[in-house]
Amino acid sequence: MTMKPNTGEAPSARKAVNGEAETIKVKAKPGTKAKAKSDDAPKKSKPEMPAKPTAGRRRVVFSVEAEPGSEVYVAGSFNGWNPGKHPMPDKSGTGRYERQVYAEPGALEYKFVVNGEWVIDARCSSWVPNALGSLNSVIEVR
Repeated sequence: MTMKPNTGEAPSARKAVNGEAETIKVKAKPGTKAKAKSDDAPKKSKPEMPAKPTAGRRRVVFSVEAEPGSEVYVAGSFNGWNPGKHPMPDKSGTGRYERQVYAEPGALEYKFVVNGEWVIDARCSSWVPNALGSLNSVIEVR
């Protein structure tokens, strides 16, 4: 085994990018181990917190019953119909999923996404047809 002399330069790391190796320069503080850094490394995302209320926004609490251990989200006109933006946790482990959001006053259309399937709120008494040929649940935010 041959050892490289310490030149004071940071070591290089190699990674594959589209089948080709790319050299990444690594900087380390004295007395610490060097770690490779790259702009395209996955960034850890923080769990999304409910948007803080702003003037005129109202708190809306969504809840739905589903099998314990399900993956449940709420999507609607308040979040651009993004099916992964507002997860609904089952804090009690009993199958009751809840999520709080803040929305502007007016008609709010929404659906739940339970294990990848879009479903209406069975407890909501108001629905409207959507462009996909199904229904959206509707509540009036005051």
